[in-house]
Amino acid sequence: MPLELRWLSFAGDREPLRAIRRAVFVDEQGFGPFMVETARDGGGLHLAALDGERVVAAISAYVLQGDDPDLASWGIDARRGAPVVQITKRASLRGVRGGRVSELLVCAMWRAIDEVIAPAAYVATLIGAHAGLAGAYERDFGLAHHAALETPQGRTTVLVARGADVLRRRYAAMTKRAEALARDLHVTIPSLVRFLDRSGRTAAIDVDRLNATNNYLAPLSLREELPRLAAQARIVALEQRSRLGVLDGHARPGGAPRRGARPRLLDVGCGPGVYLSSLTAHDALRGYEVHGVDASAELVTYARLACPGVELRVAGAYATGYAGASFDVVHASFLFTHLSCPDLALREAARLLLPGGLLYVVDVDDATFDGPPALARLVERYGEVHGGDRRVMDALPARAAELGLHLARSSATTVVNRGDEGRPALSGDDQGATLAIGRMQMWGIFSFMGQRSEIADAYAEAERRYFEAPCDVAVAVRTHVYEAVVR
Repeated sequence: MPLELRWLSFAGDREPLRAIRRAVFVDEQGFGPFMVETARDGGGLHLAALDGERVVAAISAYVLQGDDPDLASWGIDARRGAPVVQITKRASLRGVRGGRVSELLVCAMWRAIDEVIAPAAYVATLIGAHAGLAGAYERDFGLAHHAALETPQGRTTVLVARGADVLRRRYAAMTKRAEALARDLHVTIPSLVRFLDRSGRTAAIDVDRLNATNNYLAPLSLREELPRLAAQARIVALEQRSRLGVLDGHARPGGAPRRGARPRLLDVGCGPGVYLSSLTAHDALRGYEVHGVDASAELVTYARLACPGVELRVAGAYATGYAGASFDVVHASFLFTHLSCPDLALREAARLLLPGGLLYVVDVDDATFDGPPALARLVERYGEVHGGDRRVMDALPARAAELGLHLARSSATTVVNRGDEGRPALSGDDQGATLAIGRMQMWGIFSFMGQRSEIADAYAEAERRYFEAPCDVAVAVRTHVYEAVVR
């Protein structure tokens, strides 16, 4: 039987969690009962690997607020802002050790907590003989030595990861490793958002704070970005021209029930409205009542100029402010790669859609990038400092399915830099389309990366290499259409 990953509630799964801790920490390693259960477990987060109904590996995390006495005793100042997360009680039975299951649990938990809780720091405390694992924790998980203390449980080594740059890099690395390990081990990483919803713990998700984070716009100059967005919108409009037929409310069989005479579409992350304007002019959207939201008030102002017939609001992807079951289509173009928490956006889309309604996602996939080494390094470095996940399209179908959205169709277009400047040419079909654009147009797609001071050296080198000699570059734009499950 293949392993299954599952979030567990200590209230409902106390005995299986206690059993694996007792077997590993007490029976094998000789620790006291404090390693089996603590007062924090009731409010903790517990991720486990199960063989049938037997827990064979588990890890726990405790969310500590700034005034928590343990933080003070460890010498960690977190009195303001986001909480600190302690990752602890990592245990696996002998039968699964060496199979990378425990590593997957750490990476998957880190990814989930970073997205949903967005802590200011992570801490691990290694007690007694576990201090010998400090080097592995530093090497494998990026935690740095903070202190060595005497505690009631014994000599304790405290490791910490903190700082915005460090945590962004850790998230990128943990996400990549978690998804690779999940593929290798043939398991699905469960949604923490769904677990918190089902267990009545949604208060743990600070949606307002997460909504206030704009990974896309915050580090960029809007003045420099607007022309690039306009050029990108023209390319995407050509690439999407034939794909948008699926949104034709009259041609689509089995479509969502209509709220009266007109179907409704919500564009989430509409930006300055350049692409939304071309979207509303498409034949497939004739008769639609179109709405748009963006987290940036400044971008919404531009969108109102570009889209005078569209109702626009300032709102984030995690909480749009619209009533549930009120849209036939939720559209998201170049949004998901910038989100800190894709699951929250998927949950909101599922809430907004009528049964049978469609979530239409268009985004770049950096996992498909092919080009000269200097530009590949730039793309990789950008992924490390960017707050979102520019490879999210691979993982999106499994994430969406957990939140009630099932992939109905997918397609991809490979964008290459072998076309005429200013005259993009599209060929192929849904199964294998190619969009040829000019070399300058292709560079323009990546030019926003040059505004990140942390990777200025990589950008300068990539720019030099790109223009000093002809080179081929290719990257895929992927389209996913999800259908809301009839509940």
